[in-house]
This record gives sequence, structure tokens and C-alpha cells, in this order.
Amino acid sequence: MKTRAGKTVSIPAGLGLSLIISIITTAIIIGIISIMLDNNSIQWESIGYWIMAMLLLVSFEGGKVAIISIKSNKYLLSFMSGLLYWAFLLCITALFFGGQYSAVLETALLILAGSMTASLMQLPNKKRLTRNHKHYYR
Repeated sequence: MKTRAGKTVSIPAGLGLSLIISIITTAIIIGIISIMLDNNSIQWESIGYWIMAMLLLVSFEGGKVAIISIKSNKYLLSFMSGLLYWAFLLCITALFFGGQYSAVLETALLILAGSMTASLMQLPNKKRLTRNHKHYYR
């Protein structure tokens, strides 16, 4: 995202924006999953697969927002965005679930995979150099 002056945002502001986008996306997806569970569209046994898909998608979106808003050091920024989201999830776990840290490593690996995929999928915006051919007329 560009500011009004056309410059990129700072690193803390870009990481904060990616965390906010990740939190909002998490809330929306969890709401959709709970509605699907309420309507019996999905079974309770498959909730783990839906949560894993949610973690991959949310960390991908957070990494993509961080890379687009800051526009430098895309690998480091996507890693930091994933680490920030993982730390947020750990704080929520400690706050609401009494510190039952089950599947912390798996969660960290899923978030890392999603956020690093965002950095790998960002293509450079450089234009291809084309060679201008001279046309000789007789």
C-alpha cells in the first residue's frame, strides 16, 4: 500500500497492518467455520483440517500484505509477519485456554509455510527488457 506521498510504509507499520489483516481474516474464517458446523455442512471430526487450511491462508495473506506495503526484504518481512501472528496466537492461547499449548510446533510450521509461500509467490515488478530491432528500408 502506498501512502499519499507515494512512499512505502515503515516496517513496524507494515507488520502491524499485516497483523490486523491476519486477525480480521481469522475472525471471518472462524465465523464461517462455526456457521458451517452449526448447519451440519461439515463434520466435527474434520475441524482440524479446516483450522490447518485457515492457518495457511491467513499467514499467506498476512505475509502478502507485509510484502506489498513495505516492498523490501520480502523474505525477512514474511518471516516476521508469520512470527508476529504466531506470537499473537500464543498470547490468545495463554489468555483464554489457560496455557494449554498443544500443537504449538505444528501451528508454527503451518504459519511459517503460509507466510514464506507469500514471499516466494511475489514476482518482481520489473518490466522485461526488449530489444528494439532496427528496420532497414530499401
